[in-house]
Amino acid sequence: MNNSNNIIEELLNKAKEAFESKDYEKSIEYIDEVIFYNGDSYDLYHNRGLAKLNLCLYEEAVKDFDRAIELGDYNSYYDRGLAKFYMAFYKEAIEDFNKFIELDKNSTASFAYNTIGLCKYNLGEFDEALKYYDKAIEINPNLIIAYHNISLLKHSIGLDDEALSYLNKALEAEPDNIETYLKNIFYKI
Repeated sequence: MNNSNNIIEELLNKAKEAFESKDYEKSIEYIDEVIFYNGDSYDLYHNRGLAKLNLCLYEEAVKDFDRAIELGDYNSYYDRGLAKFYMAFYKEAIEDFNKFIELDKNSTASFAYNTIGLCKYNLGEFDEALKYYDKAIEINPNLIIAYHNISLLKHSIGLDDEALSYLNKALEAEPDNIETYLKNIFYKI
């Protein structure tokens, strides 16, 4: 391995360490250097986009995810959808999540279905939101956040008994989840 490869490898390791320690600014700096020395790679743009997403730099994150997609990274559709979701561009986010679902060959589609449900909820389309939450649970019965989201939806339309039943289902799936336990107590009060 030549000196240039050693430098790039070292920068990549530093970027990863910085990201894992939540020093996203530093992670971005290291990735910028690798892009300068090493050129385009969808992993670099995707990872820099994730760091920007964690810093709430949503527009900048979208640009990085756009570039990662151009370079062939379908996983960036999901993360670009999240950035759009956080910017309240729900319909655009849904398009990205649907594209991710179309291309995803793993069980991670459950997260996309759940987040489409959140988009639909925020658009006031409660029946549609419920369908997407249910689909997420169908794919991954242990996706606790989907049960929480159904509970929130049911509570927001005054169906507290149904909201409580979904929290109980979440507790069945993950009995030690303190957040679910506390919400369960809240709905009983």
